[in-house]
Amino acid sequence: FSEKFAALRPGDALDFRGPEPTLEYAPNVLDSVVMVAGGTGVAPMLQLLTAALADDADATKFRLLYATRTPADAVLLPELDALRRRRGCGAGSSRRSGLHGV
Repeated sequence: FSEKFAALRPGDALDFRGPEPTLEYAPNVLDSVVMVAGGTGVAPMLQLLTAALADDADATKFRLLYATRTPADAVLLPELDALRRRRGCGAGSSRRSGLHGV
């Protein structure tokens, strides 16, 4: 997306769609959920994690693999780290979620 956006010239037209609510989640339906996100694609994952981890009755385990081209591209990383710390989660934890960055 970045390359295509950078190639635009003055006067080029863009079409946008959305938002499209495509992530549906129900507590305790699955034992675990693995999410893979890159770049800004982490935003809907953060929304889902925030809502799911706020529900103490939900025992679903979550894993998020988040990749960016450079560390500076890691948007929302402070929010993800804060969520991980608040919930006592992380790599090697038996708790409900883990955040793995690449």
